[in-house]
Amino acid sequence: MARLTSNLLLAIANLVGALAFAWPFVFSSVDGARLVPYAWAVVLPVTLVIVAQSLLAHDRDIRRVTRSETLVALAAAVRPLGAGVAGLEPIWAVILLSGRALGARAGFVIGALAIAISALITGGVGPWMPYQMVVAAWAGALPGLLPRLRGRPEVLWMAGLGLVTGIVSGALLNLWFWPLAIGLTPEIAFTPGASALSNGLHWLHYGLLTSMGFDVPRALVTATLLALTTPRLLPILRRATRRATFTAVMQGADPAQ
Repeated sequence: MARLTSNLLLAIANLVGALAFAWPFVFSSVDGARLVPYAWAVVLPVTLVIVAQSLLAHDRDIRRVTRSETLVALAAAVRPLGAGVAGLEPIWAVILLSGRALGARAGFVIGALAIAISALITGGVGPWMPYQMVVAAWAGALPGLLPRLRGRPEVLWMAGLGLVTGIVSGALLNLWFWPLAIGLTPEIAFTPGASALSNGLHWLHYGLLTSMGFDVPRALVTATLLALTTPRLLPILRRATRRATFTAVMQGADPAQ
């Protein structure tokens, strides 16, 4: 029952997150369209924190929970290192490695909590934070869903995932403010009531013109960090999170025998 409840909460969190990003392409009413992101700014963090608490509470492997909390703290600590500098965001490499070592569920929790805690520490709380939490949660979960690999193929997988994450995360994070931006040319502006295809093309064009200078360096830095650290750190993380094994002693038996 506990497993079913946590799975249901996880599904709800992913659905809510997907809707938060998809609304500019499906919201048909002009009136109130620009208020939607602020509603998600309230709903998303509450949902993600509830899910994270549920997943941690139902994980009976204390070593895994401890490692998850340690990786959350590490990711939150390294995030300020790249503040204000395009591409220097080591937090993504930590989140991706965590998800690969501990699995998709733990990666989801680590990504979401790392962003929330680092935002509280650095004062980066705002309407953008819930969207960052969702993207980081998805980034943490994805490596745990990939096929089981070892050695050089896994390093290449992780480096490639770093490239994809760097680009896609930037494109998704544009969605928290792009619909609210004013003064944009019609070719790249969000148009309430327009078709999904039209607004989708405007969003892609906007990203190419404005955020690629940040997204490409982020992708290259993340891929490089993963290529360098995956063969060294991933085996260590895996060994550290293996379940402890205990030998049962029969009641009444002589331990010396």
